[in-house]
Amino acid sequence: NQVGTVILFSKAACALFQYAADEVVGENIKMLIPPEIAVHHDSYLEQYLITGQRTVIGTTNQVRAVQKSGSLVDIEITVRELSGIDDEERMYTAFLLDLTDHLEMLAKQTMLAVSIDLSPRS
Repeated sequence: NQVGTVILFSKAACALFQYAADEVVGENIKMLIPPEIAVHHDSYLEQYLITGQRTVIGTTNQVRAVQKSGSLVDIEITVRELSGIDDEERMYTAFLLDLTDHLEMLAKQTMLAVSIDLSPRS
């Protein structure tokens, strides 16, 4: 919602973040954000509510998120504002993609390309 409280937490989100839904619902979304970014989250929401200027809403970004264990996971996140849900309060939804496998594959491809480039030429 407009103050960052989690209203729903999907099964896929539970698997990604290693939390049960009831551990997250009712809590602030900042619990899933690294501290150096979370410290600014409230001001981003406040700025959007006052000015309508979007920093994250309506965009797709690659970021790191925090799992229950404290481990960081690379994700792609798209945040959208929901309309027609509640006239009193703004609501948002986030679509997440776990980039772990994708980034590991890219790293392997890069290593392979480097090893091919460094191989002796005949």
